[in-house]
Amino acid sequence: MRLGVVLLVLSAVSSAVSPAVLADDEIPLRGWTAPPYWTPGEPGTKSAAKETESLGAREALAVPTPPLAFTGITPCRVADTRDGSFPTNFGPPSLVGGAGGRTFVIPSGPCPGIPVSAQAYSLNFTVVAPAGTPPGGYLSVWPTGGAQPIVSTLNFGSGSILANAAVVSAGTGGGINVFVNFSTNLIIDINGYYAPQAVVTTLNTLSGAVTLAAGTNVTVTPSGQTLTIASSVPQGPTGPTGATGATGPTGPTGATGATGAVPAGAAVLGVPGDTTLIGAGFTDTGSQVSAPIWLGMSTLGAPSARFAHVTVWTGTRMVVWGGYDGSGVVNTGGRYDPATNTWSPTATTLNVPSARDYATAVWTGTEMIVWGGWGGALGTATATGGRYNPASDAWAAMAVGGAPTSRLLHAAVWAGTVMVVWGGWDGVGGTVFDTGGRYNPGTNTWQLTSTTSAPSARQDALAAWSSPYVVVYGGNAPGALGGRYDPVGNAWYGVATLNAPPSPQAGAMAVVGNRVMVWGGHTPSGAGYFNTGGLYDASTDVWSLTTTTNAPSARQNHSLVWTGSKAIVWGGYSGSAQEATGAQYDPLLDSWQALPTSNAPSARSGHSGVWTGSQMVIWGGANINPLNTGGRFVPTMNVFVKN
Repeated sequence: MRLGVVLLVLSAVSSAVSPAVLADDEIPLRGWTAPPYWTPGEPGTKSAAKETESLGAREALAVPTPPLAFTGITPCRVADTRDGSFPTNFGPPSLVGGAGGRTFVIPSGPCPGIPVSAQAYSLNFTVVAPAGTPPGGYLSVWPTGGAQPIVSTLNFGSGSILANAAVVSAGTGGGINVFVNFSTNLIIDINGYYAPQAVVTTLNTLSGAVTLAAGTNVTVTPSGQTLTIASSVPQGPTGPTGATGATGPTGPTGATGATGAVPAGAAVLGVPGDTTLIGAGFTDTGSQVSAPIWLGMSTLGAPSARFAHVTVWTGTRMVVWGGYDGSGVVNTGGRYDPATNTWSPTATTLNVPSARDYATAVWTGTEMIVWGGWGGALGTATATGGRYNPASDAWAAMAVGGAPTSRLLHAAVWAGTVMVVWGGWDGVGGTVFDTGGRYNPGTNTWQLTSTTSAPSARQDALAAWSSPYVVVYGGNAPGALGGRYDPVGNAWYGVATLNAPPSPQAGAMAVVGNRVMVWGGHTPSGAGYFNTGGLYDASTDVWSLTTTTNAPSARQNHSLVWTGSKAIVWGGYSGSAQEATGAQYDPLLDSWQALPTSNAPSARSGHSGVWTGSQMVIWGGANINPLNTGGRFVPTMNVFVKN
């Protein structure tokens, strides 16, 4: 038995459960701690263990070696020798005990984003040993091309399930070698790598991190996204009698050169209606340039990290409220102004609803109405709510008499004059509903919706307002399609099945012009995920399918917003990992175009996504843990001209 050397302990859990009955998803993929810097040859690492085998180790360690910075990625499963869906060599067969070992070339493996320049990896190794494995089993890991070390990374025995995290140097071709003395299954996960930090080599082809700072003749607008460099003395070219350049092109007394002001007529790109540029004396010409870009989003004053919250767009601000912050439900929120990139909190005093998640919210034009959800005063489903006015930062009470029964995971839609809620789950008894209600904020009263010809009971249904109907589709009822509800006549009508997309759960729906769009989601059983969708015209009861060519990968719990000309899908969960990708769909051309990934928010699902009129704002959600970060996607930039 070899000496077990713990490099970075994630866990060491032994189980008597037979590995033969373990499904692939029963070994969870989670994040773990990795050091922010790693130095080749530092004590406690695999390369250090190799060096101490020689008498020259002290001399080798005495040579200063620059530390390498850690770059984190979404935790990803590199290999699973139980799972035949992995590519050759990263899946079956199991590792053979006492054989020559197996090489895993990390950069070319199934996990994206690992550069060939990586010099070490932050990995987690999980052994699923079969019953009957003799005592003294061990696993060793080392860089491809190097010598096998005399220490082990992990020791295992009969029927054990053990995990250990380690930083392992990259070997030849970016590979690592793994050896076991007894046959076993192995799972390898990665959450980041160590590589030299990039540097700026030239100004014409920038690489690496660049910090822009304003100066005498440099302006950076807006929010660090546009760099304008004016000449030192932007007076007339070189003329000695120029009004602002009497001392010549390098003269220090040029009236505009001395202050670094941008000369009249200078043009820059900015977000349509950008108040920073307008305040600096620029005019928005309205001329648009296709320049899709992600902009940063402030976290100063933002609400605490959360998912399963509610969100509305008021016309000037995004309001988020409630949700689950990782330790419990909350009744706090925030108002985000994309024009100034600033947050302000929502009131938490008079009439604020009790803390909850999985509630619904609609925007009436003046108020956000929150209703239902999980986690009321007794930690159960609730049939209460509240009305929030963001202009006055005040909550108003909401009637409970006549409301539908307590529920969560229901649908809610603003239908012009009333809020319609329908379906959902009681949260405790396993009951799903085909009932609902209409709430009139003007009279603060409820009326129940008809159940005659209503769709089958379900939770997680999609709903949208396509006048004069509330369109309901999908949900967790197997084979569930949908229905059209007329809130004026309190009557239900069917939805066509011809050309309808698969009935999804946890998909997304949005109003797309005079139609509604359904896209993505998963089957009610959770056995499959979709990257398909369809457009539905409620007035004619006709479906048309969306193309899958260049469509985003299959996913659930993503965002879907309508810009006025395109539908944008972003984020979500693919069944194996959270996503930080997306695409724009053009319904006129029935075509998809991928979104850029540079500067995009980190991967997540269950987040907010709203369209402001010029940009898509993403916030919150979760990737293992709740998030309070986000980003702003701008499909087109406007040309601004200096006055």
